[in-house]
Amino acid sequence: MKKLSIIFICSSIACNVLGQQDMGYSQNMFNLMSVNPGYAGSQDMIGLNFLQRLQWLGIVDKGAPSSTVFSANAPFTLFDRSHGVGLTVINNNVAYTNDLNLNLSYAYRSKMKFGDGKIGIGASVGLVNSTINSSNLHLGYTGADDAIPNGKASPVLDLGLGVFYNTEKLYMGISATHIFTGKFKFGSTESTKESYFYIPHYYITAGYTFQLANPSLELEPSFFIQTVGATTTLNFNTNIVYNNHVWGGISYRAGQAVTGLFGLELSEGIRFGVAYDFETTILNTISHGSLEVAVIYNFKLKKERLPQKYKSIRFL
Repeated sequence: MKKLSIIFICSSIACNVLGQQDMGYSQNMFNLMSVNPGYAGSQDMIGLNFLQRLQWLGIVDKGAPSSTVFSANAPFTLFDRSHGVGLTVINNNVAYTNDLNLNLSYAYRSKMKFGDGKIGIGASVGLVNSTINSSNLHLGYTGADDAIPNGKASPVLDLGLGVFYNTEKLYMGISATHIFTGKFKFGSTESTKESYFYIPHYYITAGYTFQLANPSLELEPSFFIQTVGATTTLNFNTNIVYNNHVWGGISYRAGQAVTGLFGLELSEGIRFGVAYDFETTILNTISHGSLEVAVIYNFKLKKERLPQKYKSIRFL
């Protein structure tokens, strides 16, 4: 337990410098708002998304990662132009670290001159806050270790950019998160006052809906690429949708996991999705896979029609 705790805390700090810091999700097709500000307003309705991921079940008590995501976005019209706004809140827990990310997004949306799609060009701005609770580490001796940061860091600025294009059947996007972030500062000692910083993450995603021979069935393949340059994660997803209300499929995260996907529309506009990862790495010997749950609610605000008043010559 002692060795595993130290490994988790050290590896989590090292990953913040060298590897991917954004959590990877299996239902990424439902989580585009969190990685691409250009997505805001693209569905022409208000969208609320909640996603909870528990990674590596069975070792949660030893610091396995978990993530909670909430996002909201809505379209609006101003000066006869289409726009979108969004809000994203992400809370990631890895070992004894907790990162909270809050971002506001804006997208300018324009109809393309060719086809029937719209393109959104967006930017996001927000804050990231990190907390490390190293006091719970069992180091084998009493007292604090100045080499291991502890406590809450000062929030740092977070910026992102994205472009998102979609039609009724097709979507594709490219984006970058954490374009600019400062260093997290813990305490005042030289060894811990600047412990780590976020690095830029880049995303490419696309998906298409094919109508099958059976009019009640649709095939929805998609892919999702997440990279920081040094490391890259590839996700390939395929869902079969029945009557626009029930879907099921499979996802493959190259070299990491195979995922089963299932979802259904509970009522008009409210959808529920679940994903279960089967690890293909050595982690399958110490964990029971990963579980992810998503709840999506899309709706439009209905405008009340004003009563029509007509003048009659009989009452003039």
